[in-house]
Amino acid sequence: MSNYIPVPTNNPVIKFTHAYRKLNNAEGVPVKRARLLDVVEVNLNSLSKSFIAYDTDNGLYALPKSGDYLMLIFLKPFGDLFTTLRPTYSPKPMLSKREYYRRLIGREFEIVILSQDKKHVEGFKHKSQHED
Repeated sequence: MSNYIPVPTNNPVIKFTHAYRKLNNAEGVPVKRARLLDVVEVNLNSLSKSFIAYDTDNGLYALPKSGDYLMLIFLKPFGDLFTTLRPTYSPKPMLSKREYYRRLIGREFEIVILSQDKKHVEGFKHKSQHED
């Protein structure tokens, strides 16, 4: 059997553990949907400190020092871009995350934020050691 992953027929979902600033619209509220524009393979140790700061809300959330990741590039409904990093590996060896996301380029994703903790949603005032 190949590494086949069926493409969802409805809007795919992407989950975030927290309400990252990069997800906000012009009013400061996280967007509910975004379109996947591209999938780029990266190694974390090749990314700039500035990019890592952006991706982790200036170190508010932990990210490993190195490793192979997929950078997903999304377009918000009002035209701004945001990225998110996802590990290339999967706990299920049959799945190919790269192929899964590549098949979904051009599709609109539903954005789900798992933590609705007010300290994260309202301006990210408290530092913590959470992971993306």
